[in-house]
Amino acid sequence: MDQRRKRFLGLFLIGFVFSAAVARPDQALTWSRIGKGGFDGPFNRFQPVPGTPAVFKGKLYFGTGGDLAWGGEVWRYDGHTWDLVHKPKPGNPRIYGVPALAVLGDYLYASMTLNNATCEIWRTRGTGAPPFKWTKISGPANIGKSGNYEVPSMTVVKGALYAGTRNGQGCQLWKYDGSAWNQVVGQGAAGSPTGPGFGNKSNHGVLCLTSSASGDLYAGTANYAGGEVWRLSGSGWVKLNKPGFGTSKNYYVNVLIFFNDSLYAGTDNSEKGGQVWKYIGPAASNWKAVGLNGMGDPNNKSVQSAAVFGNPGYLYFITENRESGGEMENGESGCQVLRTNGKKWEKANTPGFGQGPANSYGRSMAVFDDKLYAGLNSDFGARIYATGGGAKLPFAWSQVNEDGFSTNDNEEVASAADYGGKLYIGTRNFLGCEVWRYEGNGWTQVAAGGFGDPYNQEAASMAVTNLGLQVGTNNWKTGAEVWRYDGSKWTQANKDGFGDASTLKAGAMFVNFGKLYVGTESYKTKAKVWRCDGPGVSQWTKVNNNGFGVSTTIGVNCFEVLADKLYAGTYDSNDPARVWRFDGPGPGDWTAVSEAGFGNNNNHGVNGLARFNGVLYAAVWNAMMSGGEVWRYSGSGTGWSKVNANGFGTADNSSIYDMAVFSSLLYVGTANSAGGGQVWAYDGSAWSKANKNGFGTSNNWSVNTLLSDGKNLYAGTANSATGCEVWTTGTGSSSLLIWRASPFSPPRKAWRK
Repeated sequence: MDQRRKRFLGLFLIGFVFSAAVARPDQALTWSRIGKGGFDGPFNRFQPVPGTPAVFKGKLYFGTGGDLAWGGEVWRYDGHTWDLVHKPKPGNPRIYGVPALAVLGDYLYASMTLNNATCEIWRTRGTGAPPFKWTKISGPANIGKSGNYEVPSMTVVKGALYAGTRNGQGCQLWKYDGSAWNQVVGQGAAGSPTGPGFGNKSNHGVLCLTSSASGDLYAGTANYAGGEVWRLSGSGWVKLNKPGFGTSKNYYVNVLIFFNDSLYAGTDNSEKGGQVWKYIGPAASNWKAVGLNGMGDPNNKSVQSAAVFGNPGYLYFITENRESGGEMENGESGCQVLRTNGKKWEKANTPGFGQGPANSYGRSMAVFDDKLYAGLNSDFGARIYATGGGAKLPFAWSQVNEDGFSTNDNEEVASAADYGGKLYIGTRNFLGCEVWRYEGNGWTQVAAGGFGDPYNQEAASMAVTNLGLQVGTNNWKTGAEVWRYDGSKWTQANKDGFGDASTLKAGAMFVNFGKLYVGTESYKTKAKVWRCDGPGVSQWTKVNNNGFGVSTTIGVNCFEVLADKLYAGTYDSNDPARVWRFDGPGPGDWTAVSEAGFGNNNNHGVNGLARFNGVLYAAVWNAMMSGGEVWRYSGSGTGWSKVNANGFGTADNSSIYDMAVFSSLLYVGTANSAGGGQVWAYDGSAWSKANKNGFGTSNNWSVNTLLSDGKNLYAGTANSATGCEVWTTGTGSSSLLIWRASPFSPPRKAWRK
C-alpha cells in the first residue's frame, strides 16, 4: 500500500475496546534496536518549501516547511555553509511552516504556522551556537486571535514590525514596537478600512507588505474576486487598485516592490498566467500592465517574489510554472526568473534551473553578498540557487543547499530481504530511496538517491532470485522500476513502468518455482502481475488481466504460495479487496478465493499474506478505521474466518502491514498513530502482544516490515519525527553502530520527462 495512504490511515479513528488474549511466556520477546535515526542520522526531515528570507547580522536566513507535518525550520547561510538555527520540537500542536522572516533591531523575527490552524511569531538574538534560543512574542490576544491561521508577510517600517495574517473572516494586520502589539486592521467596524479584511471579509490574506522611501506602508491581499492593494499613510488607509486590477482571475497580489521609485505588483492568474502591474497613480485605475500572460509563457501562473539586483539595477521576479489545474504536466517548463529594466523582459535562468518540471514552484528571492538567490519548492524539497549575474543571459546558477536541507530523510522501512546471509533494508525517502545492508554490528549503504533517479522514492518490495537481490520501486513520474543487485553493482531489470508510466509502484514481489513475480499498482491501467522470464529488461510476461478483470482493483499488495499455487492480495479504490489464486498458465486463469472484502465492503486492502502451519492468512485494512483484521482461509472456495478482534481490541491499530512466521508463531505488525505500532503473535488459537507500543515511543507509529531469517525476527518502523528504526529479537549491536563503509554515489540520471 502506498505510504502516503498508510500515513492517512491513523488520522481519523473510531475507538472501542475488546479483550485480548493473555500473553504466554514463550511468546514474550526481547527486542533490541539495531538501526535508528534513518540509518545515517541524525535524521533531518525533508523540508519542502522555502519561505520569505531575511539578511540578519551579515548572514542569509531562510525559513522552511509549509506542506508536511514536520516542517518549520530556520536555516542560516554564510556564503559557504548552512546551519540549522531553529528546529521545532515534536508534539502537538507543532510548527509545520515558517513562511516569513524579518529583522527589527537586534532580533530576527519568524512567523510560525502550526498544525492546529493557529499561528505564532517568535524572535531570536542569534547569539551562541545554533540552534538558537527563540522566544515567543505573540499570543491569543493578538496574532493568535481566533481565525488567524498563518502570517504570510512581515516587514519593518519606521522602527516597527508589521505582520499580516490569513483569516477566513477577513485578514488582519498587526504592529509590534518591540514590546507590545497594536492591531491596525481587523479591529474596526465592518466595512471600514480598519475592519476585517480592510472592510471586506473576502480579503482573506495579507500576502505581501512593503514600504516606500517616505515610510508609507503597502499591503497586497488574497481575494477570490480579485486581489487588492492598500496604502497606509498619514491620511489613513487608501485602496489603490480595482480588485484584481480589473480581472477577478488575479486572485492573489503576491508581490509588492519598489523599483526606480515606482511601485510594482505581481499576481497569480491561473487562467492566463501571472501578471505584473506598475502604479502610475493616484487614481485606483491608474495602473499599467507591464507583464501579461506569464511574461511570454502562460504556464507561469504565478509571480511569487521579487528583488532588485545588479548595477545597473534590474527588477527580478520568480514564477510558479504549472498547468491550469495545478498538476505536474508535460506542458510545464519549470519555474522562471524574469527581469526587466522597466522597458523589456528577459529570461535570467534556464527554465527550472536546468531541471525542467522538477523545479516548477519558484517561491522567494533575496540579495546577499553580491549574489541573487532564488528559493523554490522542487519535487525533492526546498532548493536554493545563487548567481552572481554576468554579461550573458540566462545566468549561470548554482544550487547552494542540499535538496530539502537534508541528506537523510529515511522515514520508513518499506521492504526487507535476507540475501547472502545478510539483512537488506529498503527505505522510503523523498530524496530518493536507499538500500542498507546489516553487517551484524553496523550498516553499509549499498544504494542511494533512488538508484540514480530521485523519483524512485520508495524501495517498496524485495525478493531474492538466482540473479541476485531484486528491489521494486515506487516512481510516480516515470513508472515503477525493478533493480537487481549481484553483491557489487546494480542493474535495472525492467523498462520504466513495464512500458506504462502510469504503473507507479512495484509493491509486491515473490519467487515461485524459480520465477520472480512482481505485483504493480496503477490507477489508470489497474493492478497487474508480471513474471520475469530472463535477465533482459524486456523479458517480462504479464500473467493477469488488468485488475483481474475488476475495474476498481488498482494494485497488488502481497503474494504467498500455498500447495504450489500463487496467491495475490489486492488494494481496491473505494471498493472491497480480494484474494486471488493463479491456476495458470494464462492471464485469465485467476480465481477469486475470497468474497469481495471478506463480506465487508469497507475492507479495501489485503496488505499481507502468510502461510502458517499449512494454512493461508490474510492481513486486511478496513477503510472505516474499525481496526486491522486477520483472516484464515479454509482452503477451498471462498471460505474465510476472522481470527482476531478488530485492531486486537482497539481501533487505534488501524491497519496491519506485514506478516512473518518466526519460532513457530505468526507475527503481524500494526499501524497505531496514537501510541505506536504494535507486534502481535498468534499460536493458532490465541493472540498476544509481543512488543511495547512503538518499541517505547509513539514516534514509531507503524511497524511496516517484518522479516525472519530463521534465527531472528526483524521489525522495521515508520517514524517521521526521528527517522525510521530497525529492531531485532537477536542480540544486535551493543553500541548501535551506524556507519557507511563506503559512501555510495551512483551517477544521477537527468530528471527524465
